[in-house]
Amino acid sequence: MKINRNDPCPCGSGKKYKKCCLLKENIVQIGEAREERFLQERHELVLKLNRFLERKISINQMYQLHSEFRRRTQGKLAESNIQGFFQYWLNYFRFFDNGLRGIEWFFQENNSKLTNEERKLAENWVKLTPKVVQAIGKSGNDILFEEVETKEQYTIADNKESFFAPWVGTISLIENYGNQYYFNGVRVFLGPQNISRVKAFIQKLVEETKSSRDHVLFEYYPEIIGEFLAESKDLEIDRKEIHECTIQYQVKDMAAVTDFLQEEPEFVIDFWEQDDKKLSWLSNRMEFFDSEMNGKAQIAENLGTISLEKNLLQFYCYDKKILERFKQKVEKLNNFVVLINEKIQSHFIPFQVEVKNMAVQFSENIPKYFALYAQNNLQSEMDQKIPMYDGFSIRELVESGRIEEAETWLRHQEYNLYQLVKNDFGKVEKTADFNTIRKVLGLPLSPFVTGGESRISGVMPIKASNKTPLVNNEDIPFYESLGFTPDTIDNFYAKSLVRFFKEKTEGKSENTVRKYKNSLYDLRLILESTPLNSWDQLDQTNWERIVLNDYFDLFYSVSKTQVKDFLSTLKKLAKWLDERENTSLSDDLQRAIKKTEKKRFQIAGV
Repeated sequence: MKINRNDPCPCGSGKKYKKCCLLKENIVQIGEAREERFLQERHELVLKLNRFLERKISINQMYQLHSEFRRRTQGKLAESNIQGFFQYWLNYFRFFDNGLRGIEWFFQENNSKLTNEERKLAENWVKLTPKVVQAIGKSGNDILFEEVETKEQYTIADNKESFFAPWVGTISLIENYGNQYYFNGVRVFLGPQNISRVKAFIQKLVEETKSSRDHVLFEYYPEIIGEFLAESKDLEIDRKEIHECTIQYQVKDMAAVTDFLQEEPEFVIDFWEQDDKKLSWLSNRMEFFDSEMNGKAQIAENLGTISLEKNLLQFYCYDKKILERFKQKVEKLNNFVVLINEKIQSHFIPFQVEVKNMAVQFSENIPKYFALYAQNNLQSEMDQKIPMYDGFSIRELVESGRIEEAETWLRHQEYNLYQLVKNDFGKVEKTADFNTIRKVLGLPLSPFVTGGESRISGVMPIKASNKTPLVNNEDIPFYESLGFTPDTIDNFYAKSLVRFFKEKTEGKSENTVRKYKNSLYDLRLILESTPLNSWDQLDQTNWERIVLNDYFDLFYSVSKTQVKDFLSTLKKLAKWLDERENTSLSDDLQRAIKKTEKKRFQIAGV
């Protein structure tokens, strides 16, 4: 709907539209038009500057300069960027034989030919000095940058480039137009460690050349931009060895191995199919909380992955110590598996890189990027050694007064995590919490953390609980036949009795099935009434009590056949357990049966 100039303003102010928002819209439009005209004029003047230098510099000299620029930047610039940075160097930094930089030379010879606007621009460009700036605040699209040495501050809008990340920085000329600052020319934005490193590099050049900082920034721009762009892989850094470990076993008894995997409290099932099973070995389970997250989450360190496919048990990890721990766990399966292959491969990685795999579990309503925040929560790593800082932890850096290094490290973690979320999810609606650790360390808070001073996050240990056993669907009828309930299927004897029952009755007659079913049902009733926690506690005394007292207490009367079937089943079960679960029950049971034989006959009326 069209709004006339004299209509009431739709904003509700009570004023006429022409006296209210129409005026504001005109002001905004005028501002946008002025900015667009400024950017266009600047672009046209740059083209004139480029053409001027093309005329003044011979082709051979241009090739020489190009070769010099490549050499001095040490090949750090990508081919797609090198021409832009080379032209930028020629225009504003390179001193030619006449002692003038490109822009000074251009202004000197073309001053009278320029329009008033062009003259003002060119005159301003002559006065510009390079700045090394870093973002220290943000309001809407406006980013507050600070020169790392002089502490001068510049507010620059991030309207089109989308360069923002916490503590991002660059090396550039900065010009002012209409109370607004703008970057001049090509630039690249990188993180706090790059800024810290190039700051130190510039200071080193100042000391070595005994020149002013501004002169160094002009004269050594190619070296400085090369140092700024250097990645970790380009630097001389310590490396450490890690080990990729794989071990494989041939499975002789699938039931024993599956029971072992299900009963280990730190082994978590990823999926469980008939011929293909995958598990994760999770340790150090913690609960993650964050005041900006609606809910809580659980995290754990994933020590390795386990697979059981057909008759092959395999474990994979990145630590020889973890491999040895797994082998110790598997020792209890000595009778059921055979080692067929063990392979350890060495790799060398930068010393500061940690190979750490985390498992994260969230409720559905929590944004997925909080998984990255949970994995990178620093509160639990305040005492972890940082190789690049002489092995000091972040806490030790602060306590020893190395505040600038501690700040650089924290800022780079915040920068990297923001970039990771931005790349994976396109937009960062809520940033990670780096203020909780800053409060603990007594450092200034980050202005980029969502929630500011009130933000709090952390982890809490989760108390270990007994693992609920997994019962295969096909085994449920056997558990039910022997009288087990959901409350008793995790008793120490449950799986053993079911496995024994299945093996001894498979393909047998109804009489045989009935014999084992009745005898094992009775044994289950007896064991449920005892305080025993393992088969190893069944010594001769306990067997005597079972075969002489507990068994007969189940009945008003009992036949000779019932007693015979029960004792026969016990003997076979004890032998089976000795073979399968490495117990020593048979001898004690035989002695108990022999010792109580006379009394049993009397009780049974035989």
